[in-house]
Amino acid sequence: MSISSAQARANVARGKEAERQAARFLTVVLGAKIVRAIRTGHRGTADPGDLAKLDGMVCSVKDSERVYIEQWMYELDQMDGLDTDVRFLIHKWRQHPVVRWHVYVRAGILVPLLTIDRQDEGARALIDFWAVKILWKDTDPLFDQVLRTPVRLDLGAWATILLHAGYGDPIPEEAL
Repeated sequence: MSISSAQARANVARGKEAERQAARFLTVVLGAKIVRAIRTGHRGTADPGDLAKLDGMVCSVKDSERVYIEQWMYELDQMDGLDTDVRFLIHKWRQHPVVRWHVYVRAGILVPLLTIDRQDEGARALIDFWAVKILWKDTDPLFDQVLRTPVRLDLGAWATILLHAGYGDPIPEEAL
């Protein structure tokens, strides 16, 4: 099925706006300036993800009525970044506030993010270890079936997990 050039422009505009909204939300919650990544060069250049200035993370943002998780997660795995980057996909859930948009991550990355103490100096190394293990398929099929399975979270819950794991700077309680 083909679409008109006007529809294609409208789709691109909707996608850019979803990226801006996700960037604003994560900027506020994580306390770090996050912006849309602007791709330069030609189509052959590696895709850096949709949001920039995400220290140790690669993010893709989708605004689509249909959900193509398998394809989108594959594309996320192929995005340019370090093997140790935590990779996540934001899917705009229409007619819902940004905090309720869906985030998809590989199940295995939740283990270190939910169990580490952000004050522990080995915490980032543990997250990096699991990120590499999840990005590259293992010879054990059970590993792929379990740890690489996409898991859906709300964006607000995901941002809280990232804060707990040491990504970003929480807002001091006296400022609330």
